[in-house]
Amino acid sequence: MLLVLFPVGRALSILPLLLATYIVPCAVYRHSRYYSSIGQLSLSIAFVMMTLFFALNLWQSTVKLGTVEAPMLLYDPYSFHRLAHDLAHGTYSAYSPVIPYSGYSIFLSWWMMLGIDDIAYPTAVNIFVLLVTLMLVGRCVVFVVGDKPYTTRMAGYAMMLTAIIPGVMGTGTVLSKDPFIIMSFLLCVNALYAIKQRYKVPLYAAMLVIGLVILAACRPTYIYILILYIAAIWLYKMTKHDIVPICAILGVTWVALYVGVNNSWFGDSYYVACYLESQGHDSFSYGDSQKPLHQIMGDYNAYTLPQKLLVLPLTTAVQFMIPFPFSTASDVFGVPISSAYHRMSYMWYLAALPIFLFYLLHWWRKDCDIRLSLMALVSAMAYCVPALITGGVVSRYAFVFAPLLTIMGGYVIAHIATYTKRQKRVGVVFAVSYILLLSVALLVGANPSIIL
Repeated sequence: MLLVLFPVGRALSILPLLLATYIVPCAVYRHSRYYSSIGQLSLSIAFVMMTLFFALNLWQSTVKLGTVEAPMLLYDPYSFHRLAHDLAHGTYSAYSPVIPYSGYSIFLSWWMMLGIDDIAYPTAVNIFVLLVTLMLVGRCVVFVVGDKPYTTRMAGYAMMLTAIIPGVMGTGTVLSKDPFIIMSFLLCVNALYAIKQRYKVPLYAAMLVIGLVILAACRPTYIYILILYIAAIWLYKMTKHDIVPICAILGVTWVALYVGVNNSWFGDSYYVACYLESQGHDSFSYGDSQKPLHQIMGDYNAYTLPQKLLVLPLTTAVQFMIPFPFSTASDVFGVPISSAYHRMSYMWYLAALPIFLFYLLHWWRKDCDIRLSLMALVSAMAYCVPALITGGVVSRYAFVFAPLLTIMGGYVIAHIATYTKRQKRVGVVFAVSYILLLSVALLVGANPSIIL
């Protein structure tokens, strides 16, 4: 175990916490209606990978470069930790870090108020949250496709595809609000399906509220996108009996959105417009992988909304490709070791292949349930939104929707054995074309001088 890098006492206190983050989700999953060996394997793979980089990051930030009391942190983790310290010790002032959404810092401050300064504990909670997210992916499959012969297998494959996406799972290895955002979004989507299907309504209504509260505290912009899912789930076969529940859902969603926006750093009536209008409020940085785009397109933030919509296919493609796997980390002292984990982009590209095949072979066809097609449509739309806002250069904003996209990939893998010769031929041709195009794009990304 990598915990031998730590003092014995600290290692012994961290180990039970880590084991609990794995054992508890596994115990719950074992008794779920969608349990499968592939789903269990996905939980194990995710836990091992996250624990590996969790330990390396923790050793780097609290042993090699810092201490438990003063960990070496950079960028967002530093701001979250610093603000949490000020909130916990009553020293919040104009000199405290300015963070648009303070929900995660408040969560960290609770640990400090309890006298727990070791970042190992809240980071371990991030690991637990992402393992719960994997189970929510499987649960969502059951809601979307119902009890079919392939449901359990499809759920397991979707969980596995999610587990091998470093952009999603890597967020559990550092102080990051992203695991909570990803989990809460899936919590809300599951709750929407459950309430629509009249399944354990009180329980899932409570889950919807919890999910909305977390989103409002950590990133209320995602609530806007959640409205797309509300429409896709509730407008399909809507009856008069759905009127009261949908009104209640929209009401709770509006309250969460209102509170979240008005308690954020830029809470004003132009909250959405400031993202989309020309000369937007944010100038997103262009790193090494994004320089070719910057030189080709110029200042994307100066584009008008029609111009942004016109180049959306290009910016979405850029968002899909980033981060390239060759730049391991920026040349900054103390950058988290898990940057290497995030840069395992080829695993994301591998998971995306069956997702793309779903849109090619199944979307809106008679062999596909309309609920799954609607999920595919709205998830694709959601994935494009961050590309519209940032020009595709901040891919992590879109990874919130990756677990929902893997549901479509799970459907493909679960049905491969039933494909006709024509479908298999189409699949092979697409896969070869996909790999060739990907190789060219990666080559250009690694050597931008080729096109510049």
